[in-house]
Amino acid sequence: MIIGQRISAIRGCLRLINSRILARVPWKIVLLWALAWNNCQAQTQRATLSQLQVDLSSWNRTTGPEGSVVLLFSPPLPIDPPLASGDGLASSRALSLLVDRIPDRSIFISPSGRTTYSVYSAILNYRAPEVWILNKEQQRELHQSERLLLKRYCVFARLYWWFFDRDPPREDSKRYLQYKGYANRDAQLRTKLGQTASGTNDYKTLMDQISANEQEWRTKGHKEQLQIALKTYRSVQQTNPELFWADAGNEYTANLLGEGATSFPKTIAIPPAQSWTSSENWLAWETGQSKGLIKVIDLKRDWLNIAVITTHRWTWAEGVFAEDQILVSDGSGLSASSHHAVLMPILPVSLVLGRKLATAGNLVVADSPLVIAMICMALPEQPRFREQH
Repeated sequence: MIIGQRISAIRGCLRLINSRILARVPWKIVLLWALAWNNCQAQTQRATLSQLQVDLSSWNRTTGPEGSVVLLFSPPLPIDPPLASGDGLASSRALSLLVDRIPDRSIFISPSGRTTYSVYSAILNYRAPEVWILNKEQQRELHQSERLLLKRYCVFARLYWWFFDRDPPREDSKRYLQYKGYANRDAQLRTKLGQTASGTNDYKTLMDQISANEQEWRTKGHKEQLQIALKTYRSVQQTNPELFWADAGNEYTANLLGEGATSFPKTIAIPPAQSWTSSENWLAWETGQSKGLIKVIDLKRDWLNIAVITTHRWTWAEGVFAEDQILVSDGSGLSASSHHAVLMPILPVSLVLGRKLATAGNLVVADSPLVIAMICMALPEQPRFREQH
């Protein structure tokens, strides 16, 4: 829009230069006048967009996520054709370029040069391993469950492994092997039962076999005792913090698109970009000095475990990130209150589209939909150096 106004200004200048009335006016005066007029128009446009940001922020405080902030595209962006094309990889890449570039701390969006997924990948790759510490109750529960699930070696075997400063092999106990045998038999019989018509002789035979296997499983397979041991063992194992990081890494890898250095994780827009220009889901909006039609596009990142950048306690491994005490976020949102380098103070969570939108009597968006704003979540301080030192 600003570019269009500048072109109009230049055209106006040319008409004035060609005018007989101003034929004798020095061209420098004409140029200075054009530049002054153009600057005035740019200031008016900037003031209009600033007021729009104020009005959208006021609306977002009552309808948006708690603690979120509104950033404006200046000028508003047209919907990129590859984004709306429905072409899987091209559309996903165009969406990522729009919503996964971390904006600088300003109400008007300007890319910082970093992306959400590059920062997240750095956390996964350069964090310090977490120490798994069990309390006394967890140690007791783990010991009791392993006595039932794992093979117990005689004194001489344990001395042998102790002499070579190695742990005995972790092999299934005889009871656990029996348990798994009955469990597999039960699964096979129930699979066949599901493929057999009820009321037939084969169905009755399978039911009898399942019942007989269940009875033996309880008496010879120690079913109830080992189920309790398995539940306890898994419950204690789930407290291992490295399992959390393994799951986070697997989720990230599973959602990667493309290959090699150009790969990126898939971010999903709801509704999809193909429907952004449709006449559905537009909200008649009026707040402060602004009114028009808006549509909110939510962003979903299956590759990102939000706990990594919000609540989970972690720190950097030894290296440049730790030495320079680089923060992923400092908890201050758009306000730069930290002396540390901050990689991702805010996370884009939604886009706002606009149509027939005016602010303070000035037209911002005509009938064709444009991307006018981005709603971002202010992230808490991560990692917490002040808690660690």
